[in-house]
Amino acid sequence: MAHGITKTDNFAFTGDRSRIWHGIGQEIPEGLTAEEAFPQIGLDWETDLVQPSYCYGGQTVQMADHRVHVRADNGDMLGIVSKDYKKVDNLDLARFADSLIQADDGLGKLTVETAGSLLGGKRIFCLMKLPTEVRVGVGGNDRTEMFINLSNGHGGFASIAGSPTGVRVCCANTIALADRDLARGFRFAHNGDMDAKIKQARLILGFANQEVEKFNEQAKALCNVDLSAGQLRTFLELAFTRTFGKEPDPVKEATAHENWAKKREEHIEDWVTRFENERQTLPGIQGTAWAAFNAYTEWSDHARGGKWMENRPQTDRIHSNLFGVANAAKKKVLKDALALAK
Repeated sequence: MAHGITKTDNFAFTGDRSRIWHGIGQEIPEGLTAEEAFPQIGLDWETDLVQPSYCYGGQTVQMADHRVHVRADNGDMLGIVSKDYKKVDNLDLARFADSLIQADDGLGKLTVETAGSLLGGKRIFCLMKLPTEVRVGVGGNDRTEMFINLSNGHGGFASIAGSPTGVRVCCANTIALADRDLARGFRFAHNGDMDAKIKQARLILGFANQEVEKFNEQAKALCNVDLSAGQLRTFLELAFTRTFGKEPDPVKEATAHENWAKKREEHIEDWVTRFENERQTLPGIQGTAWAAFNAYTEWSDHARGGKWMENRPQTDRIHSNLFGVANAAKKKVLKDALALAK
């Protein structure tokens, strides 16, 4: 399959392909609930927990304290877990997603924007679109659509997790909310009372509309910070450090320092070019801390990793942007941008 996706992974999106941040998958109708969407995407497969065994000295030994987590549709092993592991199948995640916001919450309906599986089904995710968005710039010309990003890992790969996130429409890059209140979400392991945990998660994410309002205010604050050339340079240098680590000692690690400095200049040049492109020069956006932050996130989502990432499966970029090092770095850089507005 194209883009290096494994033959057992599936992706889907709604709307124009050019507007999605990962650029892959099949199109599905807008307005679907997760439970409606998952069968259309091919994410409605179930899993089984099987007690493993091994042969030693001519005898079969049962591994009573472990289970093999397998895909029921193709028998692929997703991982080995403890006997106390509680599985959450994909349609369980879908039903949970659909229950997060109910009519009496006053937030409207949650619908699937994009969903898929990664790493042969070890990670399942869906972005559920909130019926609200962040608008900044002159006349609200710069829109960031808001979502609840839900994910589940099979086979002990990852916890069940969810948190608010944003996708900036004009350049289709994801924004990982960084402030402690804004990043409110949940994460819990596959053990204990799963029903109680899911109920708790719904209460936590019930604050999603408030989180959007807070982020809207902070985005507006960033738009009110005009950066001089020196301030932009300082911000981007800090962003580079957040992304690639601290500067090596120029005396003790001369070669490493030289390479690090060269790499920094190359990336800052790239980020400045993005800072000056049409997506960051909308009226009310141009020259601001908001534009600088989004120049970085646009690079992170679409260009980070350079030629090395181009030779990797597209799923690696998706995973990094939503769950991995790219996501973590964006949170740090957003905190640095918010500090400019204080």
